[in-house]
Amino acid sequence: MVRMLPKSRVLSILALGLGCILLGFGFVLPRLVDADRPVPLDLGDTQLTVSDPEATIGKAYLATAGEKDPDVITGPVSRNVAVTLGDPSDRDEAAATVGVTTMRDDMAESMGDQAGLLDAEIWTMSVDRYSGEATGDVKVADTLGTPAGEATVDGQWLKFPENTEQTGYPFFDTLLRRAVPTSFDRSEEIDGHEVYVFRQEMDTEPVMEGNPHHMRLTQNVTTEGKDGGPGKSTVSTLHRSGTREITVEPSSGMIVSVREDLHDYYAAEDGAETGLLLDLHGETPEEDRGALLSQAVEVGEDRPVRTWSLVCVVIGAIVTVAAGVVTLRPQRKGRKE
Repeated sequence: MVRMLPKSRVLSILALGLGCILLGFGFVLPRLVDADRPVPLDLGDTQLTVSDPEATIGKAYLATAGEKDPDVITGPVSRNVAVTLGDPSDRDEAAATVGVTTMRDDMAESMGDQAGLLDAEIWTMSVDRYSGEATGDVKVADTLGTPAGEATVDGQWLKFPENTEQTGYPFFDTLLRRAVPTSFDRSEEIDGHEVYVFRQEMDTEPVMEGNPHHMRLTQNVTTEGKDGGPGKSTVSTLHRSGTREITVEPSSGMIVSVREDLHDYYAAEDGAETGLLLDLHGETPEEDRGALLSQAVEVGEDRPVRTWSLVCVVIGAIVTVAAGVVTLRPQRKGRKE
């Protein structure tokens, strides 16, 4: 006759198995689930704006300007970078479409966006969802009616790496079409959250080197001849000088605001300035910065994988030891009749 195990022994064996499962799950969980979170594809706030209510706009941007019109005017200008992430995508990379526009806000409000548009570019690429760096082929369409051309995006642009460090990072400049070094400048506290500020400096940077096909690359300058003689015509090329401050939420690496003090101008061969394209001193509006910071903090929160792993290991160990003691304990022999 087969002897049946006591109910307590059966339960202890089941508990022993459960404890072993919890132990194993706790040990392998960190390998199965990464504590870091990739940038979500469905971000709510995907546009970064830099606004200057009193930018100085040069004649090259004034399509209807005549010879008697002033060389520069003052008006509100905003620069926008809008990012859309989508398929094809996986856990590490995603396709990105980036729209970069420079807008004269007063004309856009009165006559529509098209009338106020100073510059526009559409970039397409794949990006690393953790580091923010571009991967694979990059294309940009920057001239109306022409197909997108191949381009290169090096360094950081759309975001910084997760767990951003207090060190310098190369940061991509769309006008120069290359990365310019930044240096860690300071840490600040905004709405109770620590942020890092990186400073980028540009001094007489020639646009021609990295962006030789820019539609406003050159400007003809005519000087009056001596004693009524014929004037002399020379060609000046576009340069950029100034500074940029990029504020980053370090856990996620996401950019929450930008301050730009940029002087885009035309210079002759001897370096003398001959004309202005745009002089902009602007920053991200405070309301936009608050929304971007809240989003970045949420994205930067790690999954509590290590905590879950430790809990599973501890509970599994306790259950395994207790169940093992009960299971291996000798059974009492029944009384003889």
